[in-house]
Amino acid sequence: MTDMLYPIAPIQVAPDKVAFSIAETGETVTFAELEERSNRAAQLFRECGVQAGGHVVLLSENCRQFLEICFAADRAGIYYTAISTHATDDEAAYITRNCGASLWILSERKAHVAEHYVGIILYERHDVRLFDAACIRPD
Repeated sequence: MTDMLYPIAPIQVAPDKVAFSIAETGETVTFAELEERSNRAAQLFRECGVQAGGHVVLLSENCRQFLEICFAADRAGIYYTAISTHATDDEAAYITRNCGASLWILSERKAHVAEHYVGIILYERHDVRLFDAACIRPD
């Protein structure tokens, strides 16, 4: 991938520099933290069967985990579709069913959507839950 957005150079040159901050909470993430967390998430994608060229869908509030997952997908060559938290549960399920994703990633506050439509949790830790998008029930 030549158009990769993942920030390789800053990680090597200034690992302790702030990569991003969340304005709402004031939380900051350094390039070193971003490297470690996005690498771990990219490995988790592979463990869940999502390889380069695969697709995940993400339903989460604006938080550091959202950005870390986006960076992880980018570094792993995985496409991702972000669903607005303002979407209804039915709209989120429709988008997930029709975007070709094999993995549905939801924040804890949004996990009820997948629990209703899927019910199969592949991974759960802290405030992130991963669901098998292939098992989503039809309308």
